[in-house]
Amino acid sequence: MQIVNFFGVFAKTLDKAFHLIYNIIRDVKRSNFTYFFGKGLGADMEMAKNLQMGVLLDIYGALLTERQREMMDLYYNDDLSLSEIAEQYEISRQGVHDALKRSEETLRHYDNALGLAAAQQQQKDQLLEFKSQALEALDECRKVTFGKNIAEKVIALLENLDSKLEEYENSDYNE
Repeated sequence: MQIVNFFGVFAKTLDKAFHLIYNIIRDVKRSNFTYFFGKGLGADMEMAKNLQMGVLLDIYGALLTERQREMMDLYYNDDLSLSEIAEQYEISRQGVHDALKRSEETLRHYDNALGLAAAQQQQKDQLLEFKSQALEALDECRKVTFGKNIAEKVIALLENLDSKLEEYENSDYNE
């Protein structure tokens, strides 16, 4: 009877995982990047914008001109002021401002069309959800004496999920 209960719980967990995958794929097709950074930030909107632009620059930066990419990198990653960038390129502050605005619009356009940033965030969320479900299954395995073999498989799954999460954290889009 315990075996039947255990496998029933395990089957339900797998069913949840398959539904989660289906929902993630559906949501990736519908989503856009501003969903993750544009809501409820209040006073932190500027920091969120800087974070958003940094992420978009990492993902789509290769699609900008070299000059646009360099200016964006100096402004968002190196935290240089408009005046410092203008001095470096021997143009006006307004010229730098205009170039940054055009570059921001271009990056947003690419993200709205391709949705890679949202897909990346959802993949991370998906991996975290799978890890949570695997931990729940591991807890269930530990409650029954015959679940040792299954617990070892769940541990292997958790190690795999941890390696995938580490790959995500260490990914580099500039290569």
